[in-house]
Amino acid sequence: MLMQPATIPSALAAAGGLAQTKATMWPAGIVSVRRKQNGRMAAFRKFDMSDIPAEWELLELQDGDVVTFQWHVVMNDDA
Repeated sequence: MLMQPATIPSALAAAGGLAQTKATMWPAGIVSVRRKQNGRMAAFRKFDMSDIPAEWELLELQDGDVVTFQWHVVMNDDA
């Protein structure tokens, strides 16, 4: 359960954190937030996790926000 106001790090912790990094998959560092605007979901903010200061950690989430972490995946040649 998230306490209010929620931030991206607190929501991520409540969801169990990021998956463990593997040789073929790791966080790409992009965090996108979509928020309902004018009755539909729209891109609200996009952050790079390596930015200093880490503004993505301070954004207060609203009920219904969708947070997406982008992953870099390397496909095996034998797949």
